[in-house]
This record gives sequence, C-alpha cells and structure tokens, in this order.
Amino acid sequence: MPTELSRTEKKSLIWLFKEHGLRVDGRSALRSRSVSVAVDVLPSTAGSSRVFVGRTNDVLVGINLELRQYNLPAHAEDDAKRGSIAFSVEFCGVASPEFQGRSTEVLEAELVSFLDTAYAASPEFLADLFCREQRLASDPGTLRVCCWDVYVDVLVLGASGGNILDAVTYAVRAALATTVVPSVYWQDSESGGSWELDDRAEYCALLNASNAPLSASGAFIPPLVRDSRTEHDQVTLVAPRWFIIDPCAEEETLAGCFLSVASDSAQHLRAIWKRGSLPVEPDVVLDAAQQCIRDSAYACQEMDHFISELVATEESESVDDVPG
Repeated sequence: MPTELSRTEKKSLIWLFKEHGLRVDGRSALRSRSVSVAVDVLPSTAGSSRVFVGRTNDVLVGINLELRQYNLPAHAEDDAKRGSIAFSVEFCGVASPEFQGRSTEVLEAELVSFLDTAYAASPEFLADLFCREQRLASDPGTLRVCCWDVYVDVLVLGASGGNILDAVTYAVRAALATTVVPSVYWQDSESGGSWELDDRAEYCALLNASNAPLSASGAFIPPLVRDSRTEHDQVTLVAPRWFIIDPCAEEETLAGCFLSVASDSAQHLRAIWKRGSLPVEPDVVLDAAQQCIRDSAYACQEMDHFISELVATEESESVDDVPG
C-alpha cells in the first residue's frame, strides 16, 4: 500500500542509489526480496499456501476444485478439452484499517484482472486441467469429457511492503502446485455412464502447475530535479534514470510508473501491465520487460525445485512411518 515520504526522505533515497547503487533495504537494482512459502495451511481446501515477501507482505490462498463433465464430438479439437480457473482477491480489513475504501476495491479488481489475463494466456496450464474422455457406447460419435474447474481465493493479510502483485502470484502458484487432485474413473449406467471421483489418498495426485506463471514487477525511477516555481526538489515527468526490480513501499512513492510481467518457466510471456504517468521510451520498456521475464522464469524454476523437494521429503517421511 502507498507510503508517504517527505521531500528530505525522497532526496536521501535517490542519493543513496545514485552514489552507492544501493536501495533503502540494501538491495541492488535488480535484486528481489526473499520469499517465504508455507503450504497446506488450510486443511479444508484442496490446496493452500501462505507467502511472506520481506517482512510485511502476507498473502493467504485457498483452492477448491470442481469436476465438470460435458459432451464433445469425437473429432473435437484439443482446444475444447481444457479446464478453467477463476480468481477472487480480498484485502482483509480486519488485519489492517488501510484495507478499506474505494481504492482497495479498485486494487482487488486490478489484481483479479491481471491473474485472469496471465492464466487465460497459459494454454498448457489449462490443458493440464483436462482429465479424461470416454466414447459413449450409445453414441460412438460423442465423447464424454471431464476436466477441472479451479477456484482460487486470495486473502491479502498484509501489503505495506509494496509490490503486492508479485506476492499474490507466488502464493497462487504455490497453492496450485500443492493442490491434491482426486482420481477419476468411468462408471457405466443405464443412462450411458458418467465420471466419478475416488478421493482415497493412495489414488490422489498433485495438480501439475509447472506451466503456471509468476509475475516480476519493477519501477521506473526518474531523477529528482528542482522546481523553479517552488524551489522544492521533486520527481518530474522526465525520462527515467533507473529501473528497479521488486520495489518496496518507499520506492513506489518515488516511481513514475511500474511494469509487471508474467511468464512461465520457459520464459513464455503471459501478461504485461504498465501503469503510471511517466513517459518511457519503447526500447527502455522492452529491456525492462525482458529483465522481468528472466526474473519470473527463474522464480518459477526455483519454486518448482522447492515443491519437488517438499514432496520428496513428505514421501520419505510417509515411508518411514510404515510399520515393519
């Protein structure tokens, strides 16, 4: 959430970066903050996570699944065999009074819009939500298809650290990667048959989230110049001098505009969002976007590695618990 800085504080932050290449928290320009991930924090959901970025950004995500069944012609294209994903984002007003009012509602809608765009542009992920198909005995030209509809509920518990968008995408992807999916089997009946669920633990599996995107965000920081009318130093709408990754709340106050880019581990661009009034040359935006793509792809790979190690540890512990 926005943080107000005095003129002196703004001058100090820009001087620190200009003279020493350091930011307010000691990071370099292209370094992100540390991310802490906890999974399976909500037992009543199919998947869940809680993510902390820095010390103040805190995001909780719960995921529920619904099996959808429908008929398709036997010659239907693969594009018709996809699941869906829907998002809701809410800032917890109980956690902090700042999460109230019209501005928060606008931010919630913007976050949902970005998530919708990023995942709608991820055909591989949506294809992974497809389950199985069965040719109907009563109508060989028809397939009975089933897929997963995924419902993602995001609750922001803390956002005073700035750049809440990236924290939200981290939490969503971590929850998806640890979502438990029941097995599906075909049950014949007089009406033709239907797909049924088997949620016994030994037949369940984890949702494939390797193609889910993450976002990386940055801020364009213009130089601080003197306004001859007021004799005050201020940030004006001139060409940006610096681009920084993962801006904190204080740096967001200095920024003239922001760039958020979502990509998957293969560096496929899934969404891009530029906001703010600072004019930026197209080639500068392109360079910044490429940096964000590299960062988000690296973050995807790091999360996949973390999840695989977590799963391996849990499997090892479950084997050790077996008597005999």
